[in-house]
Amino acid sequence: MIQAELVNGRKAYSLFPLAFEWTRLREAIAANAEFLQWRRGFQIPLQEGDAYGRYSYSALLRGDALDTAQRYVAERPEEFTEREVGFIRRSAEQASAVSPTAVNRKALVQWTIGTLAGVVALLIAFLQFESGRVR
Repeated sequence: MIQAELVNGRKAYSLFPLAFEWTRLREAIAANAEFLQWRRGFQIPLQEGDAYGRYSYSALLRGDALDTAQRYVAERPEEFTEREVGFIRRSAEQASAVSPTAVNRKALVQWTIGTLAGVVALLIAFLQFESGRVR
């Protein structure tokens, strides 16, 4: 705050304590910058969850976003409201409930394409072999 003192019978004001408080505020923000930036971005899916139904699947956190949220909740539980913790918990529950077939769908598609390509290659080789025998 601003300090006032009498100098030669007149009031003199000092801004040093105010400047010191601004320095402390700046240091606190710098120390928490990563968390504060993440938290601002976290508000987007949280608001989407409210807009589309609190636990709309499309609004839930997944992957790295969910991992980061869980890490921050573990490190700084006092920074989160019950609503935010519930949203993160629901996201984690949904992520663990994903069926193995949904997770392995890409692998199944790749295997199917590979198998079909192999069958086509064998068919072409067989037809070429047969056309060489007929001559």
